Amino acid sequence: MNKFAIGDTVQFMHSSGSSSRMSFSTRTGKIVQFSQPNEQKALIKMRNGRTTWIPVSGLRGDGEKSPVDDVFRALVEGTQTRNSNK
Repeated sequence: MNKFAIGDTVQFMHSSGSSSRMSFSTRTGKIVQFSQPNEQKALIKMRNGRTTWIPVSGLRGDGEKSPVDDVFRALVEGTQTRNSNK
């Protein structure tokens, strides 16, 4: 069992790129279905009507912070601290 239910609005990180660049974006959608029998993946329907299977471990509730947010926040704080020590 997991913390999400069918109909919940969730967010997940999507990455794409080529050999010279990477991009990350946060996507939002609603849970339509869980995989059987162990519910390790969720079928997410996005605003544009497309659906995709995402591991439940990669989902977070709408508005929750992601681990990536914490990494970027730490980088910004470290840069600001270093600049203020000059």
